[in-house]
Amino acid sequence: MLYYHMRKFRVIYPGRTKEAFIREGIERYTRFLRPYAKVELVEVRQGKGSPQEVIEKESVALLKAAGLKFFLLDRGGREFTSEEFAEFLRDLPQVDFVIGGVYGVSKELKERAGLLISLSRLTFTHELSRLILFEQLYRAMTIIYGKGYHY
Repeated sequence: MLYYHMRKFRVIYPGRTKEAFIREGIERYTRFLRPYAKVELVEVRQGKGSPQEVIEKESVALLKAAGLKFFLLDRGGREFTSEEFAEFLRDLPQVDFVIGGVYGVSKELKERAGLLISLSRLTFTHELSRLILFEQLYRAMTIIYGKGYHY
């Protein structure tokens, strides 16, 4: 297996992925990404309490787990085509992506993010967003390295 310039992707989110088909998809794309990047999934503790308490608890944990520079998935963020996303990632050796929980994230976490990224103008569950991000990371790597996955 040919290994390219190794990069590192960390995907940070609250709670475990409960849906089996989503877990299987994430595992699949993580395997597909191995020749291109080291992938680390960081699950922080899921918050309990009122929606606002959950947002605050999870946001503190997400900020603690993320590096100094991270990108936050947010429906109001910048949208990319797959080609634009690949170009955006091309020269970044390490990227931390943060995905909020069911109620979202705090204003502070949004303000500290290096960039807000939207996967789509559609709304997805936080678990499904995880899978879509992994597929797009794989697609970006195949675009960067000229492989046949993206047509």
